[in-house]
Order: sequence, then C-alpha cells, then structure tokens
Amino acid sequence: MFNRTDILVVIDMQANFDAANNPKLIANVQREVRSAMARNKAIIFLEYEGLEYDLTPFAKTHEELTKIVAGYKNTYTIGKSENDGSREVRKATWALEIYPTTLTLVGVNKGACVAETATGLAFIYSDVPINIIEEACGCHDCHDCRPDCCGWFDVLPNIPNVNLYQNSASNVCMIST
Repeated sequence: MFNRTDILVVIDMQANFDAANNPKLIANVQREVRSAMARNKAIIFLEYEGLEYDLTPFAKTHEELTKIVAGYKNTYTIGKSENDGSREVRKATWALEIYPTTLTLVGVNKGACVAETATGLAFIYSDVPINIIEEACGCHDCHDCRPDCCGWFDVLPNIPNVNLYQNSASNVCMIST
C-alpha cells in the first residue's frame, strides 16, 4: 500500500536551459524546495537527458537546488528524454512507494516541459490537483516570469485538475479548470 503525500516536481532546472539560469527563478525554486521540505513533501527532480548540438551531455540539476536536499530522504531524481515527464514522475512515485495528494510543479520551460508534464500528470492522476507555481517557472522567451508568456492560457485552461498560482503562498488561483 502506497503512502499518500504531497509532491513537489522540479522540472529541468539545468544549466543547458537559459531560463534555468535566471537568478530570480533559481531563488524562487529554492524557496519552493525549502517549503516542500518544511512540509515533509516528497521532491522529484526531473532532468532532461540528451545531447547538446556539440554532442556534450546535458548538465544535472543546479547544485544550488540539490545541495538543499542533501540528506533529505524524500527525494528522487530521474531522467527524461522528452518534454513530457509525467511517466517518469509516475515511476518515481512507485520507487518511493507514494501516491500524490497534490502535485506542485516548478521549473522550465513552462510553455513546453512544464505544460506538457502537467498535461500528462492530469491524465495519469485525474483525481489529484496539479498546481503550477508561476513565480517558480520560467521560459527562454521571458526573463521576468510573466503569466501571459509562453502560451500558458492557451495550453492549460481546458485541463480539469490543473491550477495555476502566482506563488505558493497565494490562495488566489490564476486559472482553475
């Protein structure tokens, strides 16, 4: 029997992605990781695995994030080879023997990997709220974390259990479907 718990999913916070190098974004994701640890949430790091144009492998998750969880037992890192990391999240939950009560998503690139992972998770876990934290998501086109950037509102409004919040302290949902 799997334990039910809240889960934070950190998506592609790797140096290869320009948006993941934004200091403001890194600080916001660090805040979410610390908050998750304080609430004893499970934390899953998704890492894009592949090769750059020059055939060098993609970097691992920023050390500024992984150092925070050193010694924390409720963490799991798993690689993915496409934008949608929902299957890898499911594999990680099996490995940790947990089932989500909520899934909170942060990371990059919000119009691609974050949105596609949210969409996949919404179907895998149709009974679970998927909460995306806007301030802790970024994309290569906007460096000021604007909610109108990257087609959020084109992609997410028709997914029944996906919610978009400005920040984790906010009780005001920007979209709820």
